[in-house]
Amino acid sequence: MEDRRRECEVSVILLAGGTGRRFGTGAPKLLANVKRKPLIAYPLETALSLEFVDELVVVCHPSIRRQADGLVSDIKRANARSVDQVVVCEGGDSRAASVRCGLKHATGRCVMIHDGDRPLATALLYRRVLDALKPGVGVVPVMSPADSVVQEDHARRTIGYLPRNQILLAQTPQAFFTEEYRAALERVQSRTDQHTDDGSVFVAGGYNLVTVPGERSNVKVAFAVDVNIVESYLDAMKYD
Repeated sequence: MEDRRRECEVSVILLAGGTGRRFGTGAPKLLANVKRKPLIAYPLETALSLEFVDELVVVCHPSIRRQADGLVSDIKRANARSVDQVVVCEGGDSRAASVRCGLKHATGRCVMIHDGDRPLATALLYRRVLDALKPGVGVVPVMSPADSVVQEDHARRTIGYLPRNQILLAQTPQAFFTEEYRAALERVQSRTDQHTDDGSVFVAGGYNLVTVPGERSNVKVAFAVDVNIVESYLDAMKYD
């Protein structure tokens, strides 16, 4: 079938391709029940509602493809304002491979890449990240750590403590000019899987980054107990 999508200004790639091995329940992590909705519904609802986004590419694991298609349809029907162009595709066998899959479908001049297991990133955070984007410079939201940071060597011997005021924890969504990010991926090539986020790939590909303030509530759900943290934030947000 001919792809009739128009080229657009901003694409969001929502990564939902992981198996969630650390989650420990045996079921797909992104379908975990969070306040009577699957986890992936929260970042989908936010991404689909963004007025400054033209296109959403959902990269999902084959085990949740049917549910992802259904959720996208349900959310679009329930919301008068929704992103026009939506593609749901299956990811690869690593995060980097899934990003590549998403980029094959993204038509935006700018791309924002977000982890589907960060369900509470707000529209304000997306906007803050996008507003800081410039040619040659990607954008990563960050938070300072609340804990002290210990450094060890390869033998697990403690080397010392790292200055906490010099440590920043990276979050998503992260934003880049699409062709620049594609160029960075090509330069890094087989070493892509050595990098744990897109900002580090971008820097390794020869580009620069700026940071913007992240959100404390923008937690990453890696373990089953993290669902409780997300639900606590959702309860608190009702009264903000």
